[in-house]
Amino acid sequence: MKKLRKILPLLLCMSVVCLQDASASDLFYISSDNFAYFIVENNGLMEMDLETGEALVYNEYIDIPSIALAPDGDILINMRYTIIKTDLYENTSTIFTIENEIEYWIYHMKMFDDVLYVATTDEKIYSMQPDGSDCVQIADDAYLLDYAVLGTDLYYCDGTALYWIDLQNESAKAQIIVNDIVDAIEIFGDTVYFTLGADRVLCALESDGEYTPLPLQGIREFVILPDGERVAAIMRRDSSLRVFELNTGRECVVVAKDCFTVAVAADEKGFYYKVMEERSYIYTVYRINEDYSSTLIEEN
Repeated sequence: MKKLRKILPLLLCMSVVCLQDASASDLFYISSDNFAYFIVENNGLMEMDLETGEALVYNEYIDIPSIALAPDGDILINMRYTIIKTDLYENTSTIFTIENEIEYWIYHMKMFDDVLYVATTDEKIYSMQPDGSDCVQIADDAYLLDYAVLGTDLYYCDGTALYWIDLQNESAKAQIIVNDIVDAIEIFGDTVYFTLGADRVLCALESDGEYTPLPLQGIREFVILPDGERVAAIMRRDSSLRVFELNTGRECVVVAKDCFTVAVAADEKGFYYKVMEERSYIYTVYRINEDYSSTLIEEN
């Protein structure tokens, strides 16, 4: 495990926790070959050894909306006004800085196919290499809630529609492809999934631009599990976390209930969710085991 950094004052912890919900759709979890990383708002950036389960917290990264993994294993951290690339031990560099940090900040940051996509609150979207090179502005009027990239297609939503941008066309403008409420997007394989309408129905976007509603609704946030046959969904009605069969809508299990689940993530390295205590704004992260039981992840 890497060296634990200096602990920041508790006052700073309390002052920034309430800001995190603005980017709730960003990944709170990434994984490398040996470690899993989690954003835990009231603590900082948590690193867990995938083999031993031991965890530590880097407290200096307490106010971060999003993280991503660079191809060389470094962590990319959205510091709100800058993005840094760090090995969390000795080497840190700034790869992106917002032009007007008085009025705007970095809203989202995600990696797709080793290209970093950054969205800012002045409605701009940029693409760049993980070291900050080849930075290109690809949109200037896109205030988005969530987004994803599949090949050369960028999809984003702003709560009122689903948009598409052709990344191969430098002068391309965003086009509306679904003109209804869309506020969550995920990519799995070659399929774009999104929630649609007031009922938040889960839909699959076809290659011809048409979409197919699936027998699931009432979803606030979701992730397709690695087998491609199940979906883990945070429900709008009670913030519970449930697992369903993707094609039939059959409920497999209730993973978490009677709590306020704020995020869920999964890949071939693990299946995780995050809970917030509503009155205290304390966040905790849990690992979901093969039998769907939960294990609290905490610093050892």
